[in-house]
Amino acid sequence: MDTKDAPQLIEHIYHSVAYTPFVTRWIPQTAKLVILGETPRGTGTLSVCSLEESSLSVVAKNEEQPSGFKSAVTYKSRSGATCLAAGHLDGSMTLWDLEHLREPITRITAHKASVNSIDACGTSSGKSDGQSSSRATIATGSADGCASVWDTRDNSGEILSIEPAEGEEAADCWAVAFGNAESSEDDAVLAAGYDNGDVKLFDMRAARLSWDINLDYGVCHLQFDRKNIVMNKLAISCLEGHLFMADMRTFHPEEGFAKNSQKLSESTIWGAHFLPQNREIFAACTGNARTPQVFISKAESRCRRRNRFGTRSGRHVRTPE
Repeated sequence: MDTKDAPQLIEHIYHSVAYTPFVTRWIPQTAKLVILGETPRGTGTLSVCSLEESSLSVVAKNEEQPSGFKSAVTYKSRSGATCLAAGHLDGSMTLWDLEHLREPITRITAHKASVNSIDACGTSSGKSDGQSSSRATIATGSADGCASVWDTRDNSGEILSIEPAEGEEAADCWAVAFGNAESSEDDAVLAAGYDNGDVKLFDMRAARLSWDINLDYGVCHLQFDRKNIVMNKLAISCLEGHLFMADMRTFHPEEGFAKNSQKLSESTIWGAHFLPQNREIFAACTGNARTPQVFISKAESRCRRRNRFGTRSGRHVRTPE
């Protein structure tokens, strides 16, 4: 693709902060976003900012959390309030009502080390028919090697914990993502990515490993194109500039899910985020301060396989030059 004809990203607002921002998230259906990070004193800071004509205005903040924030995801509570689940560097997880930042709703000791990644499913996933489910389910991935699943209605402990086998060296879990939640969060799958290049797919209903692969490069981020449909595409962002796109509707009994790969950069791909308005387009966040946009083209040929998830019609995936 000629870069002169490529889509251009133009800076609209520059906003400086006095701390290390680890994560930003848009607040759904608003012109607001939340910024989370760690101050030089090692405390956690959370700010809600409103998008003005040419600036960001801080409308609420909390700068006195015991540990810095590392990851976050928004979700809807059963009452319809917009909430935030956040993972901390000390292994704790906090749940927040974004209208009341004075104190978290809940604080849980989730892991023994940093909560590197967090995702939500259920009422958080934005059902296309406007219907919400009865609960939000949270997944966390930690440097202690565990991926855990939590029910926001129950603070007694995780409902599912995926841990290294006894005697096995624990690999850092760098990424978690929900998918396949077409009918309910109980039918969802959980994808987990690790620093040793492993990607594992867990069947939530059967509580078992359904697929795994090693990609040779540490997995920094995972995202399904939509989590509330039959799983379709899974973007896998890795170290050394490698991006993999797995076709979750094309399955081979020996080779697993079909996938394509492209080296987008010489630096780390920190994430690949699908455009909500068009899931055939996503932006990749690279370590060289570039944000390339990637387009996925549908192949003419399709194949069908049957597995636990039913018959899948597959697409071959191509990224542009």
